[in-house]
Amino acid sequence: MAEYIPLDEISFQAWVSNTITESIDYIDTELSPDRARAMRYYLAEPFADSGDNPVEQEGRSQYQAKEIHDAVQQCLPSIMRTLFSAEHVVEFEPRQADDVPLAQQATEYCNYLLKDRLDGYTLLDTVIKDALIKGVGIAQIWYEEQVETIVRELSGISQEVAAAVMQQGQWEITSSSQSEDGLFNLTLSKTSSKGKVCVDAVPPEEFLINRNAVSLKDAKILARRQRLTVSDLVDMGYDPELVMQYADVDDTYKSNEEWLLRNPTWREEEQTESDPANREVLYIEAYVNVDLDGDGRAERRKICCMGSAYNIVRNVVVDDHPFVVFRMSCLPHHWSGESLFDELADIQRTKSATMRNMLDSLALATTPRVAYVEGQVDYAELSNDEVGALIAMRQPGAIQQLTIDYVGQQAQPMLEYLDRVSQKRTGLTDASQGLDASSLQSTTAIAIDSQVKAAQARLELITRTLIETGIKPLFEKMLLLITYHQDQQDMMMLRGQYIPIDPSGWPLMNVRVSLPIGGADVAQKSQLFMTILQKQESLLQLMGPDNQFAGLVQYGATLQRLLELNGITDAQTFFGDPQAVLQQLQQQQAQAQQEPPKSPEQVIAEAEVQVKQMDMLGKAASDAREDDRKRDQMSIDLWLKASELKAKYPGIQLDATALVQELQRNRELDVIEQRTQVERYQQALNAVGMQAQQAQQAMQAEQAMQPQQPMPPQAPVN
Repeated sequence: MAEYIPLDEISFQAWVSNTITESIDYIDTELSPDRARAMRYYLAEPFADSGDNPVEQEGRSQYQAKEIHDAVQQCLPSIMRTLFSAEHVVEFEPRQADDVPLAQQATEYCNYLLKDRLDGYTLLDTVIKDALIKGVGIAQIWYEEQVETIVRELSGISQEVAAAVMQQGQWEITSSSQSEDGLFNLTLSKTSSKGKVCVDAVPPEEFLINRNAVSLKDAKILARRQRLTVSDLVDMGYDPELVMQYADVDDTYKSNEEWLLRNPTWREEEQTESDPANREVLYIEAYVNVDLDGDGRAERRKICCMGSAYNIVRNVVVDDHPFVVFRMSCLPHHWSGESLFDELADIQRTKSATMRNMLDSLALATTPRVAYVEGQVDYAELSNDEVGALIAMRQPGAIQQLTIDYVGQQAQPMLEYLDRVSQKRTGLTDASQGLDASSLQSTTAIAIDSQVKAAQARLELITRTLIETGIKPLFEKMLLLITYHQDQQDMMMLRGQYIPIDPSGWPLMNVRVSLPIGGADVAQKSQLFMTILQKQESLLQLMGPDNQFAGLVQYGATLQRLLELNGITDAQTFFGDPQAVLQQLQQQQAQAQQEPPKSPEQVIAEAEVQVKQMDMLGKAASDAREDDRKRDQMSIDLWLKASELKAKYPGIQLDATALVQELQRNRELDVIEQRTQVERYQQALNAVGMQAQQAQQAMQAEQAMQPQQPMPPQAPVN
C-alpha cells in the first residue's frame, strides 16, 4: 500500500511548474491555432493566412464569404434581447419558506450589479462572441478590496483648529510644522477601504486547463496567465523588489497565435522598457487540486507564480475557482464546446470559391483577353484601358479579342444549396428573423407564427445553453462572494426607489433558470396578462378588494408584471402600493364599525339645524334679489339723469353706456351665483326632508315594536 507523503517546498514547486508547462503546451499547440483560425474566418481574412484552400491568387477574384460573421451577428440580437429583457433569466430559489423575500432581493441585487455596475452588456457581448466564434467564452469573477488614501494640506491654522482636527479622529497627521507667527502647517491623510465584486472577460489564450479535463469542477489546474506591469503587481500587494526579480522577457507567451492575432502591431523591441514600473512580468494565477499535506485528499489551492520558471509567490487554500466558461453547444464529456466556425467553415470556403469563379467569369466576359501579333502593335497603346483610345496596327488583323461567355448563372443553384445547408445546420433563417416575405404574404397568421417559432427553436436552445453554462454559475459565484465579503449596507435603485441592501444576512440559495424553451413571446404574454386582469376585476367586484384569492395585492402584481414585460420598470409612477391602499380601506372600515349608529332623535335634531341653515340661505337669496332690484333702479336713474343733462346742455358728450354695462355684468354674475345657491338650497332641503322622514319612520317602527301597556280598569259608572 502506497504511503501518502507531504510535498516539501522543492517537490511542490516542481509539480506546479510541470503542471503549468503541460497546460500551456495543450493550449498553445492544440487549441489556440484552431481558435485563431476561427477568428480569421470571422474577420474574413485571406485563406492563405490560415493555410486553407482556396488560396488567393494574384490577378484573380479574392472574394471572401462572411458566413460565420453573418451567423454571429444574426444570433447576437436575439440572445442579448433575452438576457437584458425586463424578466430575469435566472432567479435565486430559497431553501426555506421564510427566505422568499431575501431570495427576491438577492435576485434583484445581483441583476443590478451585473447589468448596471459591472458593465454587464460589454462583458456578455465579449464572452458570448467568443463562445459563438471559438466555442468557449471565459469570464473571471472575484472580490476586490480597494484601499483609497486622501491627502490634504492645511497651512496657517491655529493650535485650536489643529486640536479640533485631531479630536475628530478621521484624519491622520502625517507631517506638521510651525511657522514663526505660531501657526501650524499640517499634512493630513485619510485611508478608507471598500470592496466590490469584479468581473472580467478573459481572452481564451490566457486561460489554462489540463489536457484531460472533462469539466471545470474536476480539472487538475485552472489558471490565467497574464503579462502585468510591475506597477500592477505592486498595487496587488507584492513587494517591489520581489517583483523586479521576475521582470524578464518571455517569448513563449507572445508566440501564441491568438495573442498575435489580437496584437498585430506588436514588435519585439517594445519589450524593452526604460521605466521599471512599466516593465512586464509573467504572472499566473492558478487554482490546483493537490494533496500538499499528505492526507490522501486533494484540496483546492490558489497558487500565484511569477517569471518564466513559474516561481511560487503565494499559496493559499480556497473554496472554489473564479472561472466561468460560456458555451453555445456543449460537447459530451468535454469542458469546451462547438462553435459556429465548426458548423460553417467548410461552407464559407466553398461559397468563397464559387463566388470567386463566378466573378472571374464575369470579369472575362466583360473585359476579355486580347491576342496580338508581336511587333505589329504598339504595346503601350494596347495596354491603355482608356475608353475610346486608338490602337495603331501595322497590319490588319494584328489584334484579336478572345470572347468568353459568362457561365456564372450555372453556379447559382450551388449557392442556393449552400444557403439551405447553412440554414439546416444553424437554424438561422429569414423566418427566424421574421423577414421571409414569401411566407408573410401567402400564409395565415397561425401558420406564420408556427413557422417562426420552429425557426427560432435553435436560437432558443443556444440562448438556454449559454445561460446554463455561463449566467447560472456566474450568479452562484456572485452570491457567494457578496454574502462572504460584503459587510456594509448598499443602496440599490429598484422600480424608481432606493432600497437598502444588507447581503450579510442572506442564506444559501440555489440558482434556477427561469427562461423556458418555446415559451410565449412578449405580445402573447401581454395578452395573457390582460386576460388575467379582466378575471381579477370580476373577482374584485364579487369578493371585495381584501379577498385572498384575487384581491388588490394580486391585481397590483399583475399590473406590475405587465409593465415590466414591456420594459417599464417603475410601476410606482403609474400605480400606488396595493398594500397601503388595502390597509387604508381596512382602517376606514374599522372606523365605520367603531362609530355607533345615530339615534332617531339625533337625526331629527341635525335635520332641524340644517333646516335653520337652509332658512338662512333663503334669506340670503332674498336679500340678493332685493339688491338686484336696487341695482336695476340705479340703472334707470342713471339713464334719466343722463337724459336730463343732455337736454340741459346739448353740447356735452355724455355716454353712460360703460357704467350701465358694468352694472349689468355685476347683475349677471349675481344671477348665476343666486341660481347656484338656490340649487344647493333645494338639494339640501330635499336631503333634510328625506332624513327627517326616515327618522320619523324609524321612531314609529320602534314604538310599534314596544309592548303596549294594559289599560287601567275604569271605575264602574253609578
